[in-house]
Amino acid sequence: MDLKPADGDKDGKVDVDWTIIDQEGWKKLANLSSKTVFTSENTATVYTYVIKDITIQKTIDQTFFGASYDVNGVTKYYRDDFRTVVYGKKVTLDNASLTQCNSSYGISMGELYVKGTTVTIGSGDSANIKTFLNVSKFDYSGMEASSTLTINNGYIQVAGTAQLNGKNGVGVTNNITSISGTNGKLVITKLGSSGELLEWDFANQKWANLK
Repeated sequence: MDLKPADGDKDGKVDVDWTIIDQEGWKKLANLSSKTVFTSENTATVYTYVIKDITIQKTIDQTFFGASYDVNGVTKYYRDDFRTVVYGKKVTLDNASLTQCNSSYGISMGELYVKGTTVTIGSGDSANIKTFLNVSKFDYSGMEASSTLTINNGYIQVAGTAQLNGKNGVGVTNNITSISGTNGKLVITKLGSSGELLEWDFANQKWANLK
């Protein structure tokens, strides 16, 4: 795929929507980097690709996370490409799910925004007391009333610290009060502790002691 800045753009920048239709798309996106293009005058121009926001509209599960490919006799995994692409980025789950996202994969995102009526996020870990996904912020304000947000088999951990009973403004944004199906946990480090975790109380919309 060749991408070039739009003609007449004084900053040499252009936004391009990249649609990923299969596993190979994540691999290609993970490997985009500075490209050198020679013009007709044989002058080298460098194009740098910067991934911005990512929207996932199709469930990603073990079929994806467990799939591999070969590079010169070395086994590579698509989950590693996924980890590279989403690192530090705002990711939207739009009526899609992210399951079998095991803690051993080391996946970390920027803001995770979930929207729609049914979203499931979980790991395939046998022990459900591990952090399987790290995010800078968790925003479920896009979930519709009486929707179902399920967190399975472990923790989604929000960066930073929060006070016990602390509400919106530290790590979590929401606009709804009716939510069900959460049996995993959304957690954050307790302010002033040496690593103690608090969990998000979805019913009362505040940080509470981890149960």
